[in-house]
Amino acid sequence: MRRTAAVVALALAAATSVAAHDRSASYSIWTLDGDGAHVTVRLSALEASRLPWPPGDAARLGSYLAQRLRLLSDDAPCPPAAAPRVLPAGEGQLTVEWRVACPHPGRLAVESAALLEVAPSHMHFARIRRADGSRLERVLSDGDRRVALDAPAAPSLPAAVRLGVEHILT
Repeated sequence: MRRTAAVVALALAAATSVAAHDRSASYSIWTLDGDGAHVTVRLSALEASRLPWPPGDAARLGSYLAQRLRLLSDDAPCPPAAAPRVLPAGEGQLTVEWRVACPHPGRLAVESAALLEVAPSHMHFARIRRADGSRLERVLSDGDRRVALDAPAAPSLPAAVRLGVEHILT
């Protein structure tokens, strides 16, 4: 009995803490105006370390994010108006901003393919502030990469349940 208790105690002492897995995630704020948007993206340095270049390469990170987080107008990407720039951020965090300009107004959508090639279950949380002041928030993932900006402001219950089921299954 004492031997069993000692083995259990030793096993518990040696065990690492058990917690839910960490989900790969990034976050953006899109502030729309008449002809484009200001984009701010935040992600952890750990997420950025998954990418195949040195972690201090801010220019490459900015370019990568601007190519994979896009504002579309009638399915055409709105190009960056200037090169993305890295902003000061908290320890272990990276923040990048840029502006996109849509040369031809049309039906708008935000699309994310960020980090999916290195973290297939990556989730991108997008917060969109429309020019009229209304807001829209969506979670974008490999199974749902795009949100139309004329979509309803709140996700439907079936969509939220589907996302939860996909999360558990993957």
